Amino acid sequence: AALRPVSRRALLRGASFVAAGGMQTGARPLEASTGDTTARTLVLSGMQLFLKGDVDGSIRAFDAAQSMQPSIDPYLWQRGISYYYAGNYSQAADQFARDVAVNYADMEESLWHFASVCRQAGRGTARQQMLRAGQDRRAVIRDAHDLFASIG
Repeated sequence: AALRPVSRRALLRGASFVAAGGMQTGARPLEASTGDTTARTLVLSGMQLFLKGDVDGSIRAFDAAQSMQPSIDPYLWQRGISYYYAGNYSQAADQFARDVAVNYADMEESLWHFASVCRQAGRGTARQQMLRAGQDRRAVIRDAHDLFASIG
């Protein structure tokens, strides 16, 4: 399947949040390491692999980071995007649901969850399973969320 364009900003926007380990919910910063490899370098590698079009490689890098430091699992929204573009919609939806559970104010992952469920099970099911999120600071994301929540 051909990759659809994803802005660099959209993919990289959470790198510092992930590198900090999602500090707003008490998770520890990315600190686990094996030799010269750290969970942080694996996350960054996964992001770069995705940008280069190696979606499967990006998933392997995110999985390795999560194996090295399991506490980052719910913050790996980038892995959800990789799952989506790999056609693994169920895994993508699960990843985005975990992210929304710890990052309630970011509606974007709720939209990604909706898109993943829609691709897997159809628009009606996606609308029924739409995750409710807090108030995103970005008006365009709030508007998109409201649109899909109301008409699906």
